[in-house]
Amino acid sequence: MAESFFSGFKREAVDGEHFATKEQACAAVFQWIIWYNARRLHSSLGHRPPIEYEQHLTDQLLAA
Repeated sequence: MAESFFSGFKREAVDGEHFATKEQACAAVFQWIIWYNARRLHSSLGHRPPIEYEQHLTDQLLAA
């Protein structure tokens, strides 16, 4: 699983990029991690992003 994560990170966030400063590189990494954790579509969640899935669960709990 870790290999898959880092492979995706390398391919999507840093391959072919040239950062002028360490801060630019850190910002790019941070933005990718935000996307990966919050907005990326997850097959195990019905191809929905985690935020949407969690909101759906919260709505179901409140409706019960």
